Amino acid sequence: MATAIRRAYASVGERQVHYRTSGEGPAIVLIHQSPRSSAELLPLIAFLSTEFQVIAPDTPGYGQSDPIAPANSEPGIDEFVDGLVGLFDALGLENPLVFGTHTGAILGLRLAVRFPHRVGALIANGILVNTEAERQDLYERYMPPFLPDWSGSHLTWLWGRNKDQYDFFPWYQHSHEARIHWPVDDQGIHECVMDMMDAGDNYRSGYRAVLDYAIADDIPRLRVPTQLLVARADALSRYVEHFPPLPDGVESCIAEDFEDIPRILAEFARRHADSDVTATLANATPDGPLQRYFQSTPGGELHYLAAGNIDGQHPLLLLHDAGLAADSLEELARALSGQRPVIAPDLPGHGESTAGATATPAAFAGAVLELLESLDVGAFDIVAVGASAACALELQREAPSLVGKLICCNPVLADTVADPDDAASLPDLQVDPSGAHLLRAWHYLRDRALYSSWRHRTADTMRPAARPPKAVELQRDVVALLKSATGLSGYLEAALRYRLADCQQAGAHLAATEDFSPTTLPAGFTSLEASKVRWAKVIMEVLER
Repeated sequence: MATAIRRAYASVGERQVHYRTSGEGPAIVLIHQSPRSSAELLPLIAFLSTEFQVIAPDTPGYGQSDPIAPANSEPGIDEFVDGLVGLFDALGLENPLVFGTHTGAILGLRLAVRFPHRVGALIANGILVNTEAERQDLYERYMPPFLPDWSGSHLTWLWGRNKDQYDFFPWYQHSHEARIHWPVDDQGIHECVMDMMDAGDNYRSGYRAVLDYAIADDIPRLRVPTQLLVARADALSRYVEHFPPLPDGVESCIAEDFEDIPRILAEFARRHADSDVTATLANATPDGPLQRYFQSTPGGELHYLAAGNIDGQHPLLLLHDAGLAADSLEELARALSGQRPVIAPDLPGHGESTAGATATPAAFAGAVLELLESLDVGAFDIVAVGASAACALELQREAPSLVGKLICCNPVLADTVADPDDAASLPDLQVDPSGAHLLRAWHYLRDRALYSSWRHRTADTMRPAARPPKAVELQRDVVALLKSATGLSGYLEAALRYRLADCQQAGAHLAATEDFSPTTLPAGFTSLEASKVRWAKVIMEVLER
């Protein structure tokens, strides 16, 4: 029987490493390929967790793991391997069985060569053994920069690049000789696109590391039980003939089908995984600088940012706007964390948090209260942004003895928008075979920032005081919007039934930026600058009154 898959962070030096884990028994570490994340391995984690303790990290800079170094640096393969050893140390893993796919397989092989005492056995699925000239061509062409462009044109390129990856190898070589067929549907391409957007331009780092590595020189140095595995239909199966002579204990295996790989892995693991090797997993407790966490609650796992001793003092709860995520408030949270303990969750179905059964302000409030209760948080103040004002009002209604002061910034309510039906509407964000849903998300956010109605761009709806968002900000919010698309429309419809009178009755303090719609707010509202970082001073002044 499969067990639940949970998520957590481990601290490796100054970095946070995100991983998924499930099951009990001998430990197996799964290393994903670039530019993916451990999310790609969810079916394999579920399959193996009936017999093994499975740990699947996001490699540095991918998924939710911090990169090794700033994006303008070029970490090599040994820095990635050192990061894996650091994770093993953090989890108390001595010498687990390691499985890697493609770039993950190459990382696993280098790990086994450099640290044979830290790898019980290795199964490397799809390694690339080619000439220096071929590696150089891939190094120069396989990983062009991925930088957001105000026009959104980078999203068209992104969809095409990931679609081509399943039809050609290399993806940029559109020739008969380069044709392959990798079974994938439109949803699978979308998931790959989402992982690549999470990585951003850092997606290139993992490719650079393995393409700048002569793996053929290391294969004869393997001293741990190893299986070099590849599916016959895998584009990399053509490189098996280039393998150097294999040392004792190393075997090559060609699977007839991709679907055979989990079974082959499980059989190999039964022979080689050490039952005494397991990871020590523990939830970290917020008490320090701003970091990311997961917390299991009765309604699912919630992801949150936190700083300071949130269970020992009167923390400040930051609620992000609907359709975004807590990272949209990260700079504000960091600015406030020097003065108050701060907790900023991804609301249910947003960011990295599990979606609940329903998406309403009351349901979101219930989930947040479950999170706070599980963290032993007592009384707290609230800063709510945009449409999360409705969630904040429900929090106060559900827990009046716990909620102190409530500040609503740019509250999206029935009487602060020109047309509630328009404000609750969304573009079609269903996965489109052409990738058009990515552009719909981009232009929705672009137009919403510049006009009070994203569907009606007229002189009357123009926001003359609006600061056009930077392309990198739009890109961050596109990722958040696409992650929250399911249920978002229902939440907005419910949130837009609340009115300013509800805020006033709750004693909420109202604040707005110049480009919001200040004429709809009652006299005495507080003016906010466009930059959220500068909100911190105003928020603290209100809280200290």
